[in-house]
Amino acid sequence: MNAEAASVGNLVASDYYNLYWGGSYNDVTKTGGSYNTALGSGTSAGMSVTKRYDGEYETTTAQTYQYGMAWGKEARAANDAATAFGHKTVATGKKATAFGEKSVASGQASTAFGQMTEASADNATAFGYKTNASGKASTAFGAQNTASGQSAAAFGQNNKATGEAATAFGQDTVAGGRSAVAMGEFSDAAGNNSLAALGGRTLAAATGSAAVGNGAVAAVENTVALGSGSRADREAGKDGYLKSAARTGAAWTSTANAISVGNVNGTDGSGNPAPVTRQITGIAAGSEDTDAVNVAQLKAAVAGASAVKAGSNISVSADNTVSLKDDVYLGGNHDAATSNIHLNGNDGTITANAKGGMFQPSKTMEFNKDGLTVSGTDGLGNNTGKTTTVKDGVVRVSDKSLASEHYTEIDGGTVRTEILKVNPDTQSRLKFDGGGLATNVGDSALSVDKKYIYQAVDDGSGRSNSMKIEKTVTTFKAAGIASAGTTTIEGKKVTAGDVVINGETGQSTIKGLTNKTLTAPDFAKAGRAATEEQLKVTDDKVTALDGRVGTLNTQVGTLNTQVGTLNTQVGTLNTQVGTLNTQVGTLNIQVGTLNTQVGTLDTRVTSLDGRMDSVDAQIGTLSGRVDGVNDRINQLDGRINKVGAGAAALAALHPLDYDPAYKWDFAAGMGNYRNANAMAIGAFYRPNEVTMFSLGASIGDGGGMVNAGISLKVGPGVNGGTTRSGLMSKVQDLTAENKELKARDDAQDALINQLRRELEALKDDLRK
Repeated sequence: MNAEAASVGNLVASDYYNLYWGGSYNDVTKTGGSYNTALGSGTSAGMSVTKRYDGEYETTTAQTYQYGMAWGKEARAANDAATAFGHKTVATGKKATAFGEKSVASGQASTAFGQMTEASADNATAFGYKTNASGKASTAFGAQNTASGQSAAAFGQNNKATGEAATAFGQDTVAGGRSAVAMGEFSDAAGNNSLAALGGRTLAAATGSAAVGNGAVAAVENTVALGSGSRADREAGKDGYLKSAARTGAAWTSTANAISVGNVNGTDGSGNPAPVTRQITGIAAGSEDTDAVNVAQLKAAVAGASAVKAGSNISVSADNTVSLKDDVYLGGNHDAATSNIHLNGNDGTITANAKGGMFQPSKTMEFNKDGLTVSGTDGLGNNTGKTTTVKDGVVRVSDKSLASEHYTEIDGGTVRTEILKVNPDTQSRLKFDGGGLATNVGDSALSVDKKYIYQAVDDGSGRSNSMKIEKTVTTFKAAGIASAGTTTIEGKKVTAGDVVINGETGQSTIKGLTNKTLTAPDFAKAGRAATEEQLKVTDDKVTALDGRVGTLNTQVGTLNTQVGTLNTQVGTLNTQVGTLNTQVGTLNIQVGTLNTQVGTLDTRVTSLDGRMDSVDAQIGTLSGRVDGVNDRINQLDGRINKVGAGAAALAALHPLDYDPAYKWDFAAGMGNYRNANAMAIGAFYRPNEVTMFSLGASIGDGGGMVNAGISLKVGPGVNGGTTRSGLMSKVQDLTAENKELKARDDAQDALINQLRRELEALKDDLRK
């Protein structure tokens, strides 16, 4: 503890009331602020840290804190009341705790426990191996789990809880929806408030759904996919089988999304159809309209539907044979004069008598072996002027009501329509010849024959525009337009006045273009083709530019010759400088000879110095031997100090009193002897009250020490001749006896109550 800022050897402290211990020349133990504790090599408490490019942390003096504690090599507690315990653990959040190896707790009140765990959000907890809790109040427990959603939790191995309040439990599961739960292996709950278990998957749109089973999928909200390979994607509002207008309500139309136990559209790994269907067993017979029906109910329904009762037209024998009578009457009282329909099984006739409506009572329609007979004056048809005749497989419909009298006749697969009379107004415009059709309507004419189609239209000025289409040539003529002429399309060749477009292979040409200069005001108009005249002018200008470039190249060649002459002159100058360098070299040789002579003199002086050095060396060897003896004495003294510190640390380990519910005790201690420090941890195991096993180890500056031992108690004990475990056993026996007595007491109370009820019943019987 330091009352003021101090620097002692490899320890650095600032402010007040700090405890620091450990460190080496290169790994300085540091404390900053007040009331901080730093124990270990390169450890810091109460001082800020920064993260380097390589992911390691280093201590800075940018800010100081209070009440921090760091234990272990390069452990760092860098905030108020932060605790870092273990190798390279870092606690940078306020009141954060990092325990283990390379664990990091950066959120306020966060906890990182284990190896390379990280809790980066406020109140987050990461426990295990490479777990990461980055959501506020999240929990990651196990190996390589991630909890990034607020209040999310991930348990197991390689699970991810990314949704708010989501839970991922098992292995390789993902809970991405809000309040979603993913359990088992490879489960994925993407929908809010959804459940995915045992390899199931809920899609993002499946809010409030559940998928249970390997490969089960819930695709829409509020559905359930139950069983391996099931898929739930049917929404509410589906009508049931045999739904009709009279059958309404929730029993016939679903009001909620479906529960699925299979997938009729399932496929295998190759995309081939592989439907998934299941039987639902153990279903009791339903009692309400919306209950499920079992096979027993269906069998009973079929049996009931097979029962037929005898009636006016049907007879049922004793062996359940159903027979239809020869004469069947529908309607009336079986009197042919009053019945509506009579079916005669003897002669095969059907007689229908109508009372009002379309037929009069005297009208009769009969079906017999000869066909259909309709009596009455109207025949088959109506009074609109149309007549339908059916005879020998030929149906003929005639219509005399129109101005153009015609009929249509159907004979087998042939349909023929013949016009007997044409409207006079139409007849003047339409003409049929043996070779085609001709029309003449006002100023337009159309003719069609075997060779071509010709159309002419008068524009009102006495001039006609025409179009003629033959097999391979189409001709357009426009009259009355000065610039217009004849346009002909023949195969791949189009001719319009002076312009000819030839698309034949090897002859793609366009003639008749008028843009032939480059100086016209509308030159380079978008979408217009260039002529050969314009390309010729452009080529001439490019040729002139090539001549000017050639002249420029000649002038550049002359300049290059002049530069070559200058380079020759510079080379001559370099030769002269080389001669001068040779002369300087000769002078250097002469100076070297003089230096050699001076060196010989120095050698003589050095020889004398060597003799003096030999004497000094002998003196130094004697001094070294004396220093070696001193070093050995110092080393022995240091070892004694380290042994003393280790023994003191081991002596600080003490077990607690025996408790049969907690048989393991753990202890930690520190020791110091002169300038040596050590830290010890120990474990104590008591299988019973009179036996204890102990194991301890100390770690100090010069190595470690280990001890192990066993302790036994001998004698009758001190608690009235009974051991503590014996007393506990007696207490347990008394507790069991008490429970048994209480059970008996409850049984007696129940018997007494039953006797009282029977007595009251007897009293009631006596009163009667």
